[in-house]
Amino acid sequence: MRAESVLVVPRVQPLKGSGHLKRCAGLVRGLRAEGVNAFLFLSAVEGDVAPSRDAEDLLTAFPEDLDAGSVFKDDPASRAWTFIVLDRLRTSRAEYRYWAFLAPVVGLDEGGPCRARFDYLLDLLPSPASHRANRLDPYLLSLPERRRPAFPQMDAAESGELRALVTFGGEDAAGLGIPAAASLGRVRGLRTTFVAPALDPKIDELNAALAAEGADAGRVQIIQADSALKEKFADYDLVVTQFGLTAFEAAWARVPVILASPTRYHERLARDAGFVSAGTGRAAAARAGSLMNDFPGVIKQTAAIFGRHGAERDRATLASVLATCSFPNRAACPACGEHGDNVLARFAGRSYRRCPCCGMLHLVRPEPPPIAYARDYFFDDYKKQYGLTYLEDFPNLERAGAVRAARVSALLCSAGDGPRRILDVGCAYGPFLSAARSAGFQPFGLDPAADAVRFVREELGMEAAVGFFPAFDPVAAFGGDLFDAVSLWYVIEHFERLDLALEAVSDSLKSGGVFAFSTPSGSGISARVRFRDFLERSPADHWTIWEPGRAAGILRRHGLDLKKIVVTGHHPERFPILSGSRQGGFLRTAATAASRAFGLGDTFEAYAVKR
Repeated sequence: MRAESVLVVPRVQPLKGSGHLKRCAGLVRGLRAEGVNAFLFLSAVEGDVAPSRDAEDLLTAFPEDLDAGSVFKDDPASRAWTFIVLDRLRTSRAEYRYWAFLAPVVGLDEGGPCRARFDYLLDLLPSPASHRANRLDPYLLSLPERRRPAFPQMDAAESGELRALVTFGGEDAAGLGIPAAASLGRVRGLRTTFVAPALDPKIDELNAALAAEGADAGRVQIIQADSALKEKFADYDLVVTQFGLTAFEAAWARVPVILASPTRYHERLARDAGFVSAGTGRAAAARAGSLMNDFPGVIKQTAAIFGRHGAERDRATLASVLATCSFPNRAACPACGEHGDNVLARFAGRSYRRCPCCGMLHLVRPEPPPIAYARDYFFDDYKKQYGLTYLEDFPNLERAGAVRAARVSALLCSAGDGPRRILDVGCAYGPFLSAARSAGFQPFGLDPAADAVRFVREELGMEAAVGFFPAFDPVAAFGGDLFDAVSLWYVIEHFERLDLALEAVSDSLKSGGVFAFSTPSGSGISARVRFRDFLERSPADHWTIWEPGRAAGILRRHGLDLKKIVVTGHHPERFPILSGSRQGGFLRTAATAASRAFGLGDTFEAYAVKR
């Protein structure tokens, strides 16, 4: 699955620079090259903290970056979007609510109060935010193709052949460019080029400002902004700018970088990323030239920037990464369809949040899970986790199935006029079906793996079908009668639309019929002791993480009354103080008893009856 329609929303408020706008324009071009119907949105919406610049003015100021045909001028709510990309720096709460109502929201270098609420976060620039992103990767920046073969030699400052480039973006709202250029213009043997802001390119006024700062007119040249500027960095020995895209582009081109910061926040970002910085404000920018006294130090720190984020490698593009995103469940709660609150934990390719409505802990994925339910799932993959293949483990699974079948039987009100029909969804190679048949049930199996279904039919002699629940209708497929019981053993967590699965279960059951399932527990010792590690180890195709205390409310929505919880999977060795205890020791025995008494097992079974 790939993205179909994507809306990209840059920050375009006055006095906020043009870097976000240019990045988003490049992203839209890249997405369109990937076959995605992508658009820029440049207008103000509900919740904007400041009015946006006029779209026509922006098209005029950046003719090489912006294409009128790529700008979406209608109401964003008039169209369905696969997802929306916000490159706003600090998105307001009201603005976030507006966009999140329309589609899943992806944040680029987001630093605002709603950072924790974004469905997916990409930091291309290092951030000091305590809430980590799903992915931090400066290699996804649109970096220059042209690079110097190496950084300048450490003694290059003594050669008298240095060239410096000063650029503070399309606006330079803090006015740092002039004092920085003037400072460099006073450095002996340094030729300085100053790039005029694209939104205010008045060369005569800039020359006068440089003269007022005491710059030598013969040492500072002013040029117009160029959309291909990053490809010219390799022609220089130094770039002076502020923290942002340009700083990383120059570092990638193997050009030493000195920063001056418009705000203390930018200064913090600069220091955390490892850049040499003159400090904050115009006075600090005027000291940029003095940092040339330690030019070898500037070279050394810049050369280490990308090394902090792994060795150089073949780079994906931001557009190629986002083009594969489809948000299969629209980032909604699988149990009730509500859109969630703060994300609890983020990892590459997935996030976890708790639904504010039903309380379900659930997965948000930008891409479908990379798992196929075929033969390898039950053999190689199963053996890696349990030490045996599924068929080698069949006798153990059948014994566990016999206990479960007995619990189902105990909850059924009566046997009725014929054999009790039980449907096992995700039956695999049939150990529970075999146990249920021995317990007097007439079993039916459903599984997406054709090899497993063939085994059930030919080796075990029971009815089974290949299909995905709930799209597959088991009532129609197996004789048209409702079932006395439906079971899902370690299957229920795999439904990206759990609400539809539970509705189908209820529709397949007779009144008084039993619904039984087992699943990993979000209330077990593993989750309680190391919650983030527990989520990180959770399989990529587990859309929900159930907790025994919340199961009744979720089942009740579908006419299923919870009757019994059996906590299983007790692992005393997972208690922090017992990891080194010998088998049978007193502490281990006590931990096992505590785990059973307080329901701290890492899995559980639930048994409910249809009203």
